[in-house]
Amino acid sequence: MRKLLIALVLIIVVISGDACTCGSGCASGAGCNCGCAAEQGSFNVNQQVVIDTPTTIAPPCATPAIPVPVVAPPAVNIPVIVAPQPVVCTLTAPQVVAPPTITPPTPVLPVIQAPNIPLPQLPPQIPSPTVPIVKPLPPAYQPPSYVGPACSSLSNVFTFSFQWACRSSVQFISCEADILWNDVIIASIVPADYNIHTFKVNLTVVAGQNKLQIEGAGISDSYGLTIDNVQLVRVGSVQNIVVNGDFELPQQFGGWNIYNGIAGWQGLGIEVGWGDIYNVQWNSQLVELDGTTNFEITQYFTFDASYNLVSNAAQYAPFGNKTLTYTL
Repeated sequence: MRKLLIALVLIIVVISGDACTCGSGCASGAGCNCGCAAEQGSFNVNQQVVIDTPTTIAPPCATPAIPVPVVAPPAVNIPVIVAPQPVVCTLTAPQVVAPPTITPPTPVLPVIQAPNIPLPQLPPQIPSPTVPIVKPLPPAYQPPSYVGPACSSLSNVFTFSFQWACRSSVQFISCEADILWNDVIIASIVPADYNIHTFKVNLTVVAGQNKLQIEGAGISDSYGLTIDNVQLVRVGSVQNIVVNGDFELPQQFGGWNIYNGIAGWQGLGIEVGWGDIYNVQWNSQLVELDGTTNFEITQYFTFDASYNLVSNAAQYAPFGNKTLTYTL
């Protein structure tokens, strides 16, 4: 359609500019040489020009050739990508070397020959680090039986007992004591704690005088073993023949004091005091066996031939300043 319009415009231009009248028989358009050039004249400016235009417009003598441009795409240089040749590494597994076999050395245990160490001779009154030691000794020597006019039915066996405890916060070696019956040590007290303990053993009385002693032992530093409730009861009875075995006399009213002899007991420097002054587990009066120094308390018991108790009171039989020694 576009080409047709262009052709029409060109025809109109040719006809309007170059038309010539070649006679009735010449109707050529622009570019036609009809041989009528002689007939060409001029026209007034204001004169109407009548162009006899045939109804059929002849196409131009030749259709101009419109060159169609050939669009050639530019040459595209496509690079040639050469893929690198992968190098495949060949992995060689390392040679596994087996771990060495370690053989542990055979230990050689030395044979230790224990030296022959002679046992030392221990001095007396060495405290044991274990539980309290109460070591009854063999019964005292019995003199020949008294031959009287009649046989007695009373037993001459008595159960002796008392309570004891180490004074609080005092070294155990300061809280030792010896128990003697008729001048023979029958037991030694060596504490290993501060609790109240009860010692008990059977004793045999003899016709005549019998003597009970309790002596403070160990290191004397004015702090010693505390004792209370001393009893001596005939087997088969309940009567305690010890005088003032609970040490309630003389009364201390919560304090303490030192006496040369108290009711029922002989002794020098006997310390009597209220129990919890020495150990909070006590709740009564008692005796401590190291007042200003270690001391002993003594009480006597006299029996007739039938083992009837004749007297039981402190008698003057001074123990002196002797120190009791014995071998463990």
